Amino acid sequence: MELVKYKDTLYGRDGGLFVWDSAWETFRPIKKIGWNGSMITHINMYTSDLLDPWYGFGSREMREKCQKLTETVDLGTYGTDISVLFGDSEWLRDRKIPLLPCAPRDGKTWSRYLNTMNLRRKTIRREHLHKTKKRV
Repeated sequence: MELVKYKDTLYGRDGGLFVWDSAWETFRPIKKIGWNGSMITHINMYTSDLLDPWYGFGSREMREKCQKLTETVDLGTYGTDISVLFGDSEWLRDRKIPLLPCAPRDGKTWSRYLNTMNLRRKTIRREHLHKTKKRV
């Protein structure tokens, strides 16, 4: 299983996406990891019915798979590049960003994403035009 730690959340990929839930002390399946307009987050997969006996997992097979992953995976070895877990992305200005369906598609979203991921814009800023001197 490929593990990545982003901030205080541990994500994994093993035939699907998973997140380590410290309250439950197990992995749980998720749909997608992406940018929601202000931060990197994930969409939970099975959270609709609180009275479902497989709440948070969806089925007995998925719960067993998550328990097996919890027992076999070493939580101490992980990577730090979250971009390897991003799925499909959309073009926003100068780069592909893994936007979630609820994320706005505007300049502020793009700028916040660049600041959060510690990236620089790929567009050319022509600062030298404002600093030209008149030559005699």
